[in-house]
Amino acid sequence: MAINDVPAQSDFYSTANGRLLNDLLRSARDADKVALLLKVWRQRLSYRLVRSAEESKIALSSAASVETALPFIQDELATAIAQQGLEAALDQPLTRIMEQVRLALDSSQTTPDVIYLTGGSARSPLIKGAGRSAAGYSAGRRR
Repeated sequence: MAINDVPAQSDFYSTANGRLLNDLLRSARDADKVALLLKVWRQRLSYRLVRSAEESKIALSSAASVETALPFIQDELATAIAQQGLEAALDQPLTRIMEQVRLALDSSQTTPDVIYLTGGSARSPLIKGAGRSAAGYSAGRRR
């Protein structure tokens, strides 16, 4: 499920995907887990799930790990999320963001005093660090 990808969310809630999830439920070795995904589909819980993921991402900006409760899917359902997991999940998108930063810096006629990244993710220490590195900064100072 993509957070800002409306077509992907529409595809997830399509009738065809519902049939696929039901088929998967019948053939899965661990049908209980597939049943939870089917519950997300049936009750249209993806918004709440995405919101929980976003809150966890924000919490990881100031903690090494967080425990995220998902009682709207199943009582007592929770998952531990570590900073390393966030880093792995953001690796590919972060690479694309930094490619754009480097492209802008390489095509610029001047050296910027500051680089602004917008959006909620811009507050992430991981993204800030990558931005500094791409711009030739270390701990906020020019190299």
